[in-house]
Amino acid sequence: MGREFSVQTVGVAQGIGKALGRPGSEVYRRWHEQVARFQNGVVPRHGAIWLTYYPNVMVEWYPNVLTVSTVYPIGPEKTLNTVEFYYPEEIAACERDYIEAQQAAYMETCIEDDEIGERMDAGRKALLARGDNEVGPYQSPMEDGMQHFHEWYRRRMGEHAPE
Repeated sequence: MGREFSVQTVGVAQGIGKALGRPGSEVYRRWHEQVARFQNGVVPRHGAIWLTYYPNVMVEWYPNVLTVSTVYPIGPEKTLNTVEFYYPEEIAACERDYIEAQQAAYMETCIEDDEIGERMDAGRKALLARGDNEVGPYQSPMEDGMQHFHEWYRRRMGEHAPE
């Protein structure tokens, strides 16, 4: 964690006879197969590295791809997330199956994350309508980055608070 960012590294879950472990869905099975094929069976050093540069940019490294997500608030209950994918030249030029499998896996997770975010927003809105301001504990270590971001946000808002 740094003053304006957080970084999280995710390892590669290896399974017996499977370089990348057991995929959680058919979409991820295709992605694992493409990674294993392109890597010639060599297990990647990391499953993912996520860098969040506050307040709205996430740089994500996955095997043989760099993804940049930038989030723009467009209203009190609406956000736009632009996603850019960058691949090494040999993948961009010749590995359409790799790109399609990687982007499908990425989007499957995005859809899940969107649903979680929308449900959390609905819950917070219901609490606010009731006049409650309840927050739960952070689940360490998986949510350490979120706690760090909230601390950063409170510091930044304090710098701009009216006197």
